[in-house]
Amino acid sequence: MENALDESSIVALTDKYGTITYVNEMFCKISKYSKEDLIGQNHRILKSGHHPPEFYQEMWNVISQGKVWRGEIKNKAKDGTYYWVKTVIVPFFDNKGSISEYVSIRTDITYHKKIEEQLRSSQEMIKHQLYEMKEIDLQKDAFVSMIAHELRTPLSPIMMHCEILKNPDIIGKLNPYQSEAVDDIYRNSDRLEKLVKNLLDVEKLDMNKMKFELEEFSVDGLMIDICMDFLTVMSLKRIKLINSVKGRMTIKSDKMKITQIFSNLIQNAADFVPQGTGRIEISAQRKEDNIVFCVQDNGPGIPEEKQNKIFKKFYQIDTSLRRKHEGTGLGLAVCKGMVEGIGGRIWVKSKENKGSSFFFSVPRQRE
Repeated sequence: MENALDESSIVALTDKYGTITYVNEMFCKISKYSKEDLIGQNHRILKSGHHPPEFYQEMWNVISQGKVWRGEIKNKAKDGTYYWVKTVIVPFFDNKGSISEYVSIRTDITYHKKIEEQLRSSQEMIKHQLYEMKEIDLQKDAFVSMIAHELRTPLSPIMMHCEILKNPDIIGKLNPYQSEAVDDIYRNSDRLEKLVKNLLDVEKLDMNKMKFELEEFSVDGLMIDICMDFLTVMSLKRIKLINSVKGRMTIKSDKMKITQIFSNLIQNAADFVPQGTGRIEISAQRKEDNIVFCVQDNGPGIPEEKQNKIFKKFYQIDTSLRRKHEGTGLGLAVCKGMVEGIGGRIWVKSKENKGSSFFFSVPRQRE
């Protein structure tokens, strides 16, 4: 029988009652028992305690009915070590059709089972780490929200008092140095308020807590309002803001969110276009069941290899210590989250030294 099997096969014979009558050398080698130790014994001598009683009962039920049993068994060797064997037990019959003995053929799979256990352990560890990371993210989001609210609270009175200081009818006319200082306070407070607003918006988007309100409104009217909102800022920076929308269009969507998306895109463009010759054009056109909005500028453009990253949180095109432009890399991430929240998508087309065009499409009817 041994000659007919692979040299690595672990072979044993038992009588119809399960008593061992023969084992080969490989059986002795893996079990650490001698032939004298094994012959006359039951396979229970190898029990590891890993399998429940039902496992062995099911095995015996199968082979005692004259069927072949296949499975994997964890055994305990004489020296107390454990090993796994892939096992096939075949009943043999006498000339009367009754079971006379059983032949078990085993293959050592201990190494493979160790690898499986290591993988399983690694998966559990990764699962636990992912859970901890999720908990940390939740704590981080809660912390960001709390800090953002705490920062926002003192900003309103600071900006209000700046407006009061600049009003000559209330405290009199300021000298140029005082006026410049108040403008500087107001400008930096306004910048901080925008940062806080972006932080709050990112936190809401991450936690799926941002609400969207739908209403029907005029697209051309919205674009006029946006241009009016930026009239003073663009004049101070000597940047042309052009509204190229023609004709009347209506849309049912979140008007405030679309306004905020435009504000972020226009502010971003204004930071990069050259002062004095800067040009920003906003447009909207109907394409099938969508309205496609666009903010186009004549800034320095975006390198192609960086265009697929600019909508990620905190991503900065220029990360050098001497970068010229302010910002946290949150504005475009907020835009992306809001656009997707109202059922649209956002993308960019740009070439270095030839400006950039930011597009976002929104369904005309959002239910």
